[in-house]
Amino acid sequence: MRYSWTEFHGALTHFPVALIIAAFLFEAGALLFSKVEWRTVSFWCLAAGVIGAAISLLSGTMAANETFGAGASPPHALFWHRTGAIVTASLGALLLLGRIAAKDKLSGPGRAASMAALVAVTAAVSFTGYLGGSMVFGSDQPDAVAAFAAPAQPIADPAADQGLSKAALQGARLVQEEHCLSCHRINGQGASDDPDLTHEGSRHSDPNWQVRHLQHPSQVDAGSDMPSFAALSKDQLNALAAYLVSRK
Repeated sequence: MRYSWTEFHGALTHFPVALIIAAFLFEAGALLFSKVEWRTVSFWCLAAGVIGAAISLLSGTMAANETFGAGASPPHALFWHRTGAIVTASLGALLLLGRIAAKDKLSGPGRAASMAALVAVTAAVSFTGYLGGSMVFGSDQPDAVAAFAAPAQPIADPAADQGLSKAALQGARLVQEEHCLSCHRINGQGASDDPDLTHEGSRHSDPNWQVRHLQHPSQVDAGSDMPSFAALSKDQLNALAAYLVSRK
């Protein structure tokens, strides 16, 4: 089974969210109930959460590069999701370093500032998690979400699959695996932000054109913000081209 950065990020990212929220809850409890040991738990939850947030940020960046191509402009929601993750990791690291420098024995204004910073980190990680959830489970683009999360399989309907070449069927699977439906739509499935590919073969019937466009979108179509798929193998590019050309 082939695992992806997207799957790794999805499995990992919940832990720093939970740990940072737990750090806030234990810190608040320590203040309300004068529980010194709860502040110790809060410190270690924060430490683990900050480390997890940094790793999650790295895995999320790799997942975005894997999906959209390194250097490509990310979708709006992904941009803010990434920004929230950067703010969370940065503020959390600064707060953790401050508590370490003070040997976690802050009092008075220092304790209040530490609590305020923890509230900010908790708000940032909660907002970041909300954006991540909205991209996966949101109702704004449910078909695109289903296409992104569903197991890899040909997305063409069974009737349309009849008569497709082996290469075209492989291309249909690659459309799913490479998350093309997070931007495009085919047979009513997927997003609606970019061109509908249901009848792509009627517009561009030359497989060589399709391969060039997949490799260098902006060179073939000036102003295109589509990520490059030049990292795919020649066989994979030809399979995608065969499938797109078959869409009449």
